[in-house]
Amino acid sequence: MINGFEEETHELTQKELKLVQPIVNGLKTKIGEINAISGGKIIIAMRSSGYKIDASRLRKIIHHIRVNRLIEKLVSTNKGYYIATTDEELKKYVESLTQRINSIIEVRQSFLV
Repeated sequence: MINGFEEETHELTQKELKLVQPIVNGLKTKIGEINAISGGKIIIAMRSSGYKIDASRLRKIIHHIRVNRLIEKLVSTNKGYYIATTDEELKKYVESLTQRINSIIEVRQSFLV
């Protein structure tokens, strides 16, 4: 859980854990960037199936899927979530993560002066 973002980052509830497998099943069909699906479309699909979920909790579920390696090579871009098919896609995604980490570190360091 992250201070100041407790509501968004608390551990998955039992109800949310039940959403993991349907989301995994859907994401497993999103192979390659051309098949990417946005978070908004995932939320709409889940709601149409009777599951209430918001963007922050979807990100928490995606985090769970990634760190538990339920889908290998699950990346995201401004086009949405998809399974990378090339080493170049994975490299770009890891670079993006590193850039975001560095940006957060810069902001943190600005408070430590």
